[in-house]
Amino acid sequence: MPNTPENCPDAGAFFESFVSAVNAAWSEPNSISKHYSGEKSWTEAIFPVLEQLGREGFGYTGRGEARGVTTEHYRIDQCWFSYTGPPNETWNLDVAIEHENKPDAYLDEVQKLLAIRCPLRVVIGYPKATGPAEDAFEVHPDRGDRLKACLAGTRYQDQEPSELLLILGKGRGDEPPRWHGYQLLTDDPLAVAFRSP
Repeated sequence: MPNTPENCPDAGAFFESFVSAVNAAWSEPNSISKHYSGEKSWTEAIFPVLEQLGREGFGYTGRGEARGVTTEHYRIDQCWFSYTGPPNETWNLDVAIEHENKPDAYLDEVQKLLAIRCPLRVVIGYPKATGPAEDAFEVHPDRGDRLKACLAGTRYQDQEPSELLLILGKGRGDEPPRWHGYQLLTDDPLAVAFRSP
């Protein structure tokens, strides 16, 4: 499959499927919820959810198939590829995903993925804000200013066709995170584009 937006998820489809996958994994008997309070253990718990989302939700079945999922390729947490020739020989990066569990360190991951060329780039992070996730940039306007400066100061943001999705999860607790998605390559990157139910 060629590397086009038609055969990989867009930001909205990824966001909805990600929220559903996390909520489903949260409610399973051996739930990922027990890992939510620890940075390292949560990262280790969320990676299989992302991999399953790629494989089952969007058809990135694995190496040797038409589409695959890899971890830490290009030092990116997860990459979803499509293969256009013999398996494992000719491939294109469709989706690049970075998950940053350290509060407010997601801005570094945004900068990293700005330099990556593919149709969908996703950064998943957690703000320190104590209110709802959509208030993260209102509570800490300096982070919004840093994000805007990061987007304005890069020569990579105008890649076409491409989307850069920032998903922020609200804090830690006993309930599944509430997620908010921002489409960063728009006129208003700090406006919430997607909300979990």
